[in-house]
Amino acid sequence: APPESGPVDLNALVSELEKRMIDAALEACRGHQRKAADHLGLSYHQMRGLLRKYGYGRDAAGGDANSPASGNGALTEAE
Repeated sequence: APPESGPVDLNALVSELEKRMIDAALEACRGHQRKAADHLGLSYHQMRGLLRKYGYGRDAAGGDANSPASGNGALTEAE
């Protein structure tokens, strides 16, 4: 049944799911971006694009330089 509270913002839902999946993959792979990309079935370059899109690795307002603006996740570029 459609929600009664109004229209659904599909883009926001997809973005939230992508961020959660990235966080989980990075945690499972101990921050190793290439392994996390493989874990998600993405190329390394696709993964890097998503990391840039969501602000991973940027120093967000006094936050950890390896954390995205809306979550947590260490990043390494080993290999």
